[in-house]
Amino acid sequence: MNDYSDTTTHIFCDHCGEDCTGNYPKSGDLSFCCQGCETIWNLLKENDLSSYYDLDNLPGISAKRKKYPDYNYLDDKKVQDRLIAFSVDHIHTIFFDLPQIHCTACVWLLENLNRINPGVLESRVNFLKKQCTVIFDDREITLVELVGFLDRIGYTPSLNFNQLDNRIKPLSDKSLIYKIGVAGFSFGNIMLLSFPDYLGLEGDSFTKFFGYLNIALALPVLLYSGRNYIDSAWQSLQLKRIGIDMPIAIGMLTLFLRSIYEIVLGGGVGYLDSLSGFILFLLVGRWFQARSYESISFERDYRSFFPIAVQVFVNGKWRNKIIDNLQARDTIMVRNQEIIPCDGVLLQGKARLDYSFVTGESKHIYPSIGDSVSVGGKQLGHAIQVQVTHEVEQSKLTKLWNEDIFNKRDIEKENIILNLIGKYFTIVILIIAIFTLVYWWFIDITQAFNSFTSVLIIACPCVLALSVPFIYGNALRLLSKSQFYCKNVFTLFDLSDIDIIVFDKTGTITDSEELKAEYQGKELTTTDMDKIKSLCFLSNHVLSKSIAKSLEEAKIIDIDSFIETPGQGIKGSIGKTIIKIGSSKYIRGSDEINASQTVYIEINGIEKGYFRFDNSFRKNIANVIRDLADKYDLAVLSGDNSAEKERVESLFPKSSDILFNQSPNDKLTYILNLQQAGKKVIMVGDGLNDAGALKSSDVGIVISSEENNFTPASDVIVSATSFSNFSKFIKYSYHLKYALYGAFLLALLYNSIGLGFAVSGHLTPIVAAILMPISSFSIMIYGLATSYILKPKRIKEYK
Repeated sequence: MNDYSDTTTHIFCDHCGEDCTGNYPKSGDLSFCCQGCETIWNLLKENDLSSYYDLDNLPGISAKRKKYPDYNYLDDKKVQDRLIAFSVDHIHTIFFDLPQIHCTACVWLLENLNRINPGVLESRVNFLKKQCTVIFDDREITLVELVGFLDRIGYTPSLNFNQLDNRIKPLSDKSLIYKIGVAGFSFGNIMLLSFPDYLGLEGDSFTKFFGYLNIALALPVLLYSGRNYIDSAWQSLQLKRIGIDMPIAIGMLTLFLRSIYEIVLGGGVGYLDSLSGFILFLLVGRWFQARSYESISFERDYRSFFPIAVQVFVNGKWRNKIIDNLQARDTIMVRNQEIIPCDGVLLQGKARLDYSFVTGESKHIYPSIGDSVSVGGKQLGHAIQVQVTHEVEQSKLTKLWNEDIFNKRDIEKENIILNLIGKYFTIVILIIAIFTLVYWWFIDITQAFNSFTSVLIIACPCVLALSVPFIYGNALRLLSKSQFYCKNVFTLFDLSDIDIIVFDKTGTITDSEELKAEYQGKELTTTDMDKIKSLCFLSNHVLSKSIAKSLEEAKIIDIDSFIETPGQGIKGSIGKTIIKIGSSKYIRGSDEINASQTVYIEINGIEKGYFRFDNSFRKNIANVIRDLADKYDLAVLSGDNSAEKERVESLFPKSSDILFNQSPNDKLTYILNLQQAGKKVIMVGDGLNDAGALKSSDVGIVISSEENNFTPASDVIVSATSFSNFSKFIKYSYHLKYALYGAFLLALLYNSIGLGFAVSGHLTPIVAAILMPISSFSIMIYGLATSYILKPKRIKEYK
């Protein structure tokens, strides 16, 4: 049993560092401010995670509270449906906003929740957004218990209540507004009390008295309004790092301590007006940046996402329908390798759903007729029919596609630019500031402190950090309007560093909409055509769809079994009839080079004939290839035979690799070999037989037709209607890096001029604080302007 102690001395919590007051829990030599901190300390110890405390002397945020909130309302099924993003069997995915996240230790703890609680399968933190994605098993931990668990360890989720009831506003962090208010109040009053000094009026008694009042007014500004900067600098020191807030914190403390010295011992008035004004303008600048960033929505919602269309049963026929227009009780078809675009109920077919896209696990789910199925599952095998139960939230697919858990890039690589800025920029500024202080010390001590502080204020690396979201973030938005959808800004970084572009052929450089099938061979009966069309209708391959489309008069009947072998063909049974449709190797057991692309038909072991296809290349393909060949190496990998080798070779440079009869594994191996040779690779495909190559490439690009070939493995999705602008999109991403270099140059110019004035003593701290938000604003305008100016002309935008 743990004992409890009363004390009036300062005892600090061994978990979070907060004061232990009143009847606080103890465990041996350890003290805790609350039961929650004691619980998490025991959990860390039991799970061999005590190294958590090595990351930071003050990890986490205190879980101290008088009473835990009541989360029982989360047991309501309607509430859970609103909050939980994805559900598969007993596995659920939820996105939490955790405003308490503030340091490396927080990230470390939250990403190890699965080692503390067996109900948490995986968790991943987005530090910049202070968000955590949690995948949990409700058989081990309910949503109520999960939220309560996070609350106990000091990370209370800010639940988005406006999803539950539009009358209830979401919780928001207003602390920045409060801090601005405190700083503004103190700044105004300190200036008022310092007014006699501004006029040169001398009065020792009033000067001393007003000085002490100014100290009282400045204390909440420093300890409350400016605390984030000081805390961040202190934590960086504890972690033996140099953060971007360190020069600001040093400047604040220098001004404050120098002012205390002058008021208490030197008979002066100090610089507390400059300190208060400095912190006020810093906070106003931060607020302005946040509001500007929020007002320009870089997050793609369903209205700007590419239009996934599915087969919907309308008036006795299957027709394409954009999923934005789906309504409850619509019946949709999900074919082999297609993603379920909405929540629904399984009506017909043998479902084998791969939810690795959602849960990260490769376990397959086998729902029965009448069972619920969730958005994000990929059907494998037989086509299924699903009845829509809710209006489609296409933004779910967008958010999942962008989720860090399924992203190929790790967090360290993502933040490498900011880390370099924070480290080396700060070191240089500290050296310049110390040099300035030493130089002026022997000339004018007052000027020495003013110049020292001005250097630390004017040289702010946040100017550089803003250039990335405003240049690349706005570029994402502009590209999405032209139906070129990037997963995130780091995909644009990768696109600017590519050496070779590898294309699939069928459905990628050829236009599947223009593909026409012509049958040759033994005469087919009406029953034969019905069976062939029904089998092809279940496949999402462009050749299968072309065959089904060519058999206009045939009916679609139920298929008993269905098997699709990627790159070879399909097989199904209807009663006692077995049908095989595929390549020569799939039907005959050997390859055969024909004058054109062919798909053979076999019914009950007897070859009936074949469908011949005349491929049509995509519009403007020759210009696209010519533009890309000026800068990149090009290659083509096709699963088809080499009948069209000469036509394809005529489009590409002679140095390009043009390979046929490539299996999905062959394509993957080719990509891996290029990467081992040091190449940065783009793979462009239609997502059907290219998943492995798309995922392994540095950037995977899918050409999307109007039908549902949403591909989790891709980094970029391009609408087929925008393919003629493909080379312009790639070159635009390349030119953006020069816009980023320009932002760095602009920041360097601003810092050089500002530092020149600061070092020479011609810049006061308060003027420097005013210039900081102005410089940030200029970078925002520059970022937005350059991303607009560099955008390729004559590219159609879609509303």
